[in-house]
Amino acid sequence: MEQLTLTAPISSPSVTLYKVQRLTLTVSPPVIDWTMIDNNGVTLSGAYNGDVAVTLLNQLNTGDCRTVSLQRKIILRLQADGYLAAGTVEGTP
Repeated sequence: MEQLTLTAPISSPSVTLYKVQRLTLTVSPPVIDWTMIDNNGVTLSGAYNGDVAVTLLNQLNTGDCRTVSLQRKIILRLQADGYLAAGTVEGTP
């Protein structure tokens, strides 16, 4: 399973990695719910909706996950949107 290993751990308690726990896709109305879990078992969750969800659903629907896994795409998107800190995606899909 792939995970995001943080460049700089978050302290108190020490958070060093996140893994995708859940991804729920709803087409109508367009909503993408996500939940990440850290190495302490604490979850971080959120949702994309409206036009952003439509765009992401279209990308997921037409995307090729043979070279970049779905888990990696999720982690990279959450990093780009500022939900997750800097780090390296490691592991196998």
